[in-house]
Amino acid sequence: GYTIKELINVVQNLCNANIDVILEQRRAGDVPVLVANHAKATSVLGWQPIDSELHNIVSSALEWEVKKQLLFD
Repeated sequence: GYTIKELINVVQNLCNANIDVILEQRRAGDVPVLVANHAKATSVLGWQPIDSELHNIVSSALEWEVKKQLLFD
């Protein structure tokens, strides 16, 4: 898995931008760790992830957002 800090760093690098981050204490009710598993999506939907590399995942998501923006604006 990846941490939020790793995700922010990848987005900053891909977008060539700085994201102002404010570190705070965990809020009441926040879980200490959250991990996703694609097993149910695989078994129910037959879905398989194409890539597990964070840089590629974020890059693909950003490309999709740009294309969507161009189509619907």
